[in-house]
Amino acid sequence: MQTRMRYFCQLVTYCYKQLPTVDAAVQVVQAKDRYAPILRSAALRNLIRMAPLEVTRGQPYLQARRLVRQHYGV
Repeated sequence: MQTRMRYFCQLVTYCYKQLPTVDAAVQVVQAKDRYAPILRSAALRNLIRMAPLEVTRGQPYLQARRLVRQHYGV
């Protein structure tokens, strides 16, 4: 379990460095046939943090995730 969590944290860091814009993160999250689900979820986590306050409305993580997915259509 710890190995999987460490791997996910590394993917989140990788996505943070490689996906500098919101548009790039949205493309990764939407490409279901191109990227693994764990990489897409790491990109979604970064997308939630990169989303403007107008989208997330300062909500806690789970609510912000719903708002971001609805706003960007992912």
